[in-house]
Amino acid sequence: MKFSLASLLRGRVLTFLISLSFLNVLTGVCFAQTRANGPCDIYASSTPCVAAFSTTRALYASYTGSLYQVTRASDSTTTDIGILSDGYANAATQDSFCSGTTCTITEIYDQSANHNNLTLAPPGGAATGAGPNGYDLAAVANIAPVQAGGHKVYGVYITAGEGYRNDATTGIAVNGQPEGVYMVSSAIHLNGGCCFDFGNAEVNNDDNGAGHMDAINLICSGDPCSPVAGLDMENGIYGGLAVTPGTPFVTAMGANDGQQSYTIYQGNAQSGSLTTTGSVSLPSGYAPMHQEGAIILGIGGDNSSTATGYFFEGVMTSGAPSATTMSSVQSNIISAGYAGMLPYHDGFGSGSATGWTTYDGTWSVSGSSYLNSTVDTDGDKAITGATAWDNYTLQGDVQITGGGGNAGLNFRVTNPGDGTDSLDGYYLGVDLDGNLVFGREYYGWTLLQQAAISGGVTSNVWYHLTVQANGCTFTVSGQPVGSTTATSFTYTDTGCTYTAGAIGVRSYNSSAAWRDISVAAGVTSSTPYYAPFAAGTGPSGWTTYAGTWSLSGDDYINSATDTDGDKSIGGPTFGNFTLSGDVDITTTGGNAGFLLRSSDPAVGTDSVDAYYLGVDTGGFIVIGKENYGWTELASAPLSAAPANTWYHLTAQVIGCQIRLTAQAANSSTPSNDVTVNDCSFSTGQAGVRSYDTSAQWRYLSVVPN
Repeated sequence: MKFSLASLLRGRVLTFLISLSFLNVLTGVCFAQTRANGPCDIYASSTPCVAAFSTTRALYASYTGSLYQVTRASDSTTTDIGILSDGYANAATQDSFCSGTTCTITEIYDQSANHNNLTLAPPGGAATGAGPNGYDLAAVANIAPVQAGGHKVYGVYITAGEGYRNDATTGIAVNGQPEGVYMVSSAIHLNGGCCFDFGNAEVNNDDNGAGHMDAINLICSGDPCSPVAGLDMENGIYGGLAVTPGTPFVTAMGANDGQQSYTIYQGNAQSGSLTTTGSVSLPSGYAPMHQEGAIILGIGGDNSSTATGYFFEGVMTSGAPSATTMSSVQSNIISAGYAGMLPYHDGFGSGSATGWTTYDGTWSVSGSSYLNSTVDTDGDKAITGATAWDNYTLQGDVQITGGGGNAGLNFRVTNPGDGTDSLDGYYLGVDLDGNLVFGREYYGWTLLQQAAISGGVTSNVWYHLTVQANGCTFTVSGQPVGSTTATSFTYTDTGCTYTAGAIGVRSYNSSAAWRDISVAAGVTSSTPYYAPFAAGTGPSGWTTYAGTWSLSGDDYINSATDTDGDKSIGGPTFGNFTLSGDVDITTTGGNAGFLLRSSDPAVGTDSVDAYYLGVDTGGFIVIGKENYGWTELASAPLSAAPANTWYHLTAQVIGCQIRLTAQAANSSTPSNDVTVNDCSFSTGQAGVRSYDTSAQWRYLSVVPN
């Protein structure tokens, strides 16, 4: 039997960890005693935390309590989500408790000794919530899975009408006392609404005038969206500091002495230093401040609740922290290792493969393809993504361009290195013997299952691959791009240990190309649908309603620029699903996108029963409802106008909830997303639609959920 050095080392490490774990049981040693310091340990010496919240990790090295509470929709029972030995959230508790139903986050626990827990916000002067007794709604618990500390964790994804508050707090600054605040949020999920705040607010849920708030705020400024961080001090957000559009994890900080001046800081929560406004004089009418000491999250002081945003962690301090302290906290946030925002897409249109790490091979980007030009037997690979990604759907196109071997996708990847099969994880690909091949790599190789692809496998032909990884069960498929005939099978790997991991591309004894790589949360065992836009004639099974339609290469084109709401509809009927695809508005006006759950179509503007998800040249993504009329349900600013630019859209549709994510196809980071709840249409076909513009579409896939 042959063992590699790497596998022997891993075995020795595993033996050591098992022994160490056993020793700890015998001696009663607790891992929590040796945890690294958190932000509140850094603040403690001069400006201690008076409130500390996170759904991802403990913010003190000594904290051993729960982070947040979830409530299960099926029976209204609750459970607390605690921490692992290293201080990161135990997401497995939530996954198990919420399996088969929906959960919401109904309480976020204060980790400080003040116990200023956040619960659902009551009605205020600006808005009455849609929950019982006019309270705001709770955020859905599983909509923001990310990675921190190498673990899967969940952030708080707040949409309009949702928010949290505590009006009876202990230790929070009042009446001009100095304080600091920070939150880790995101520049992706912003809509320009009021107000995505975290911090100090009025205790009566109303607008009590200038200086009665002191909350860090992240918002879109301008059109298209230019994110800025500032302090909401009531009747004004001040010190707006530019945030790089599309930054998935953002640190936003404020320090206010309460009497004369304040300072804003912002940075990338994954890397780098902070930028700052420096000390700025408080505006006229705000000195001294008149804070009241309530705590809000995701809303304004008067319960203004039209904003959207992500929240991962945040604290409030007694006293205004120094720039040096804020910098140390930023370093601590970076060390938490936030990563893995889903959905993920890389269209390689930027001319580079940012975020990919290569192992062997000769790699380059050309057009919208990622290329390995080397023909060898080293199992050349490139890896990206988060090791905490667990149950997800991976899609991408692959083309063998030379040699006589195989090429495809890796998934659930950990421990990658140079050399054949040098990773722990799985592989799905096509080989020139004509097969769809699925196997396990573990610094060795086991073929798990293969099946012949209809028509065989030919060099210089694109093949679309889909992997749905759910626990130890995998549903995989492959088909020539432009064909509606997919080869698909489901395989259960009994006793598998690779239950989470990153993604990658790989070739063996072949040069190859890849394009349109995407990952979305959620899986089923159903065969996906990939629209045959490269068929040359057709596309097969699609019906047009107005417009002038044609196919060119992989693109489906409508060259008409009328206002008839030109549309084409096809494919199977779906209820719950993830749809992804690219759209390009080819004039400087109008809008274009996709139709979901379509039925009863006809020629004419809005002549269909369907949801529309698209982009418009005003610089927005839009979700709307067409039922022989038009209702806009939600919109959000983009970071750049979409005219003559390919945009990749991902729509995740479950029950009454629709989430749309948009990003430029030449970028590997999302531009923005928006979520709505509407129950008008429960099932139907997919489609494409344009209004007052010519447009083109490509790479449309639908994966049932």
